[in-house]
Amino acid sequence: MSFSRRMTKKSKKWRCALISLALFGVAPLAFGAETRYVSNFDELKAAISEFNANPGVDYQILLKNNITLTGALPVITGNAELVGASSGSLEIVGNNYVLDGANSYRGLIIDSQESGSTIGVTNINFANCVAVGGAGGAGASG
Repeated sequence: MSFSRRMTKKSKKWRCALISLALFGVAPLAFGAETRYVSNFDELKAAISEFNANPGVDYQILLKNNITLTGALPVITGNAELVGASSGSLEIVGNNYVLDGANSYRGLIIDSQESGSTIGVTNINFANCVAVGGAGGAGASG
């Protein structure tokens, strides 16, 4: 019996994930995820819009510094038609930075009724965000 030392794509992804875990203390939510590094409001808005427009794709958004909102962020919707493994995922990693609503804007808004995706938010600090009701949905109050 002989064992091949050839690395498969799957074993390369695992090796990369283990190295990431060892170096940074975090592992990516989904191996092979589309990663977007954001430093300002426009980049964050674009990254959320891109996730919403690409159903079934895994995304990871990583904050590179504090972000002050200068407008409303898009609602995170994903795609309600895709549920389960093919629905895609979104992980927003704050790296302990601040998302500042400038006393005018809401922070992140996730529409759980529309989204079939898995969405995670970690290590992000919210400051000066306003808690404003939305339009409500399916019998919920605004």
